[in-house]
Amino acid sequence: SAVAGPYHPALVREDEGRLLRLMRDAGYPYAEPKPEVIRQGTEEHISWTVALGPKVLVGPVFIRGNFITRPNTIKHWIPLVPGQPLTLTGFERGQRNLALLQLFN
Repeated sequence: SAVAGPYHPALVREDEGRLLRLMRDAGYPYAEPKPEVIRQGTEEHISWTVALGPKVLVGPVFIRGNFITRPNTIKHWIPLVPGQPLTLTGFERGQRNLALLQLFN
């Protein structure tokens, strides 16, 4: 899609961050977006190439060092299920949920 306005490298870096987040939420934590800036007269055209890398799935989840809270209670608050893609949002939600429980240091 076309966006009218001056070229700002900082905005390209912001777009790169958004693409990284999108790929990480699709299960590709090693994705590498690379912009290609092409000048045509007074215009700049940006084309993105994304090297996905391997898709990462959640493996078995092990709970260690816990002797009070049942493992199923902890797993209930982590939205990552074995076999599903490992997503950045799921990982962040799991961290946040466990922090909100205030059971762990």
